Amino acid sequence: MNDSDSIKLPTLEEIIDRKPLTVDLDISIADAIALMSQVKGKTVPLENTRSNLDLVPRRSSSSYVVVLKERKLVGVFTERDVVKLIASGRDLSQLTLAEVINREPIALRKSEAGDIFSILSMMRQYRIRHLPVVGDKDRLIGIITHASIREILDPSALLKMRCVSEIMSDRVIQSTGDESVFNLARLMYSHRVSCVVIVENKEIENNRSIAVPVGIITERDLVQFRVLEVDLEQIQASEVMSAPLFCISPSDSLWYVHQLMNKKRVRRLVVSGESGELAGIVTQTSLLSIFDPREMSQVIKLLEHKLEKQTTKLRQAHKQFEQIQRLESIGTLAGGVAHDLNNILTPLLGGAQLLSLRIPDLDPETRQLLELIVNNSQQAADLVKQLLLFSQQIDPKLIELKLDVPILNVENFISKTLPKYIKIETHIAKNLFQTKADPTQINQVLMNLCLNAKDAMTDCGGTVCIEARNFMVDENYARLNLEAKVGNYVMITVSDTGVGIPPENMERIFEPFFTTKEGSQGTGLGLSTIRGIIKNHNGFLTVSSRVCQGSQFSIYLPAIKVEENSIAGSQPLNPYKGDGELILVVDDEASILEISRITLETHNYKVLTAKDGLEAIALHHEYNQEIKAIVMDMMMPEMDGITALQVIQKINPRVKAIAISGLVSHNKIDMTKMPIVENFLAKPYKIEDLLLSLHEILNKSDSLSVANSDKYSN
Repeated sequence: MNDSDSIKLPTLEEIIDRKPLTVDLDISIADAIALMSQVKGKTVPLENTRSNLDLVPRRSSSSYVVVLKERKLVGVFTERDVVKLIASGRDLSQLTLAEVINREPIALRKSEAGDIFSILSMMRQYRIRHLPVVGDKDRLIGIITHASIREILDPSALLKMRCVSEIMSDRVIQSTGDESVFNLARLMYSHRVSCVVIVENKEIENNRSIAVPVGIITERDLVQFRVLEVDLEQIQASEVMSAPLFCISPSDSLWYVHQLMNKKRVRRLVVSGESGELAGIVTQTSLLSIFDPREMSQVIKLLEHKLEKQTTKLRQAHKQFEQIQRLESIGTLAGGVAHDLNNILTPLLGGAQLLSLRIPDLDPETRQLLELIVNNSQQAADLVKQLLLFSQQIDPKLIELKLDVPILNVENFISKTLPKYIKIETHIAKNLFQTKADPTQINQVLMNLCLNAKDAMTDCGGTVCIEARNFMVDENYARLNLEAKVGNYVMITVSDTGVGIPPENMERIFEPFFTTKEGSQGTGLGLSTIRGIIKNHNGFLTVSSRVCQGSQFSIYLPAIKVEENSIAGSQPLNPYKGDGELILVVDDEASILEISRITLETHNYKVLTAKDGLEAIALHHEYNQEIKAIVMDMMMPEMDGITALQVIQKINPRVKAIAISGLVSHNKIDMTKMPIVENFLAKPYKIEDLLLSLHEILNKSDSLSVANSDKYSN
């Protein structure tokens, strides 16, 4: 095996960004920062070779601008330069790029370019993250960044064999949440770092305390705040920090880190130890440090070893396939045995019961023996049902059922078996619809989900919550979930505050025999059995989860005998039409944004949409006087909904908001920190609930908003 067979390295052409954000040397600092943020700007298209260059519109965030003068490279102005200027206290509105770019630019001549290792070495040597590439007469061709390299690399071979502890930096600049953002900018500049981690002190055993990471402020955040003209000396870090954090552990693979960075669109991840303490940080710069030519010979040996392991895994997969075939045979056999056992148990059980009726004057000892036969026969019959369920040769015994009874039975059993550090909560809505269900199978579903929730919190403790409420699936919701049909359902949700499900496992959790439990602790059949049971009940199942924040499983069973006047929110939609108000809808799911936009526009609202908190702040800044209400998802990448609403509240305390979440319940949101939030909707929500909530907050008296405004002005 040679190098080229092991690792396919990208060429120079593949890692050059030929459409960098470019500006003229005479542009103001304020305009350059605005271009780097998510505000509309203009850039020079480098592929245009005409002398009279046109400007083309662009809308995207960037960590830099390339500065040109007559198409010649002058320098690169980066987020780190913005931090330096903010820390210096200079008035940025009066400065131009020409006044701050005063050194010879570091650039790579295309004719002298080597392989990717020489390029990375050059970037390490000069401690830069942006390397312009120039051609003849110093004309700019494009730019190489750490992001452009990481996007084009296929580093799975290297990253899967390495763990976080090998490359993480334990030199983390940290601060408390009560520090001003201006002082954090000074910290970043003085220590030459790209972020500051916000921590809280937590008491642990033996009167010791640890620093637990709770948020982060980055260079990109400072650029955004500068565009919004926020007074950085007056805002504390806790008010605007990105939270919750995407935490990783020292033992996680670098491949997982690479995937998480891509999915969450972040450039750095905080490392926490076993007790949750701050242990270090991993950046995309440190992630690229593993591509060092000195390590390549060792890497090739590791790759050869990995190939051998993959071959072994293929053999094991073949054995597993044979095992599945054997299990199918066992299932068929189990079905046959179960039927034979039923034929034996039926007369045994019936005979014992008949004897006790025909001979009423039995002595106590004989009657006790008959009761023992009846009880044991009944237990054997229940075991036979489980065998038939495993072999899929039993149909559910559907009866009209109100699900509060099995829920309370499961709560009673689970509460006695859970460790003391795990709490269980139950919330059952009044007037819960009836459904047709098999009580035994529903009990099995709830027990499995609760036990899985317990296992997710073995080390850290937390809360298992069972909620039941009525739910109506409308046409829009049915479009988002192909298994759902329009109609009324009973929805039962089992949620936990445990470790969550990693993104790479989410698509596999319902696969038979897939398990992340060690040894013989799990068979990998639990969730696949649950899904099969719910399908046999003509229902469907949804899952949502966030790493380090918990998981939520919701089962939907069709309702029966629903009276029209008992359906919550069954009023017609037309009374809740808008009056042309502008609504800002914020969610990181594109499908939810699209459905919400169509729904609100259909009901006479104007709509702006944003995919994360940063874009929401930028849009609110642009349409401050026109936006009448905000519909904000609480859990999003880049900047979450809670942080975004706190920033918006500083800018405009009169705006009204509806908080939305699939994981956070209403009582877990600190409303005292966000008085602009006047309503809460739990995902999945019905369209009429959203329209009704908007109708209520838009028609509510402005007295509360005025009071909030007075409070902030004092």
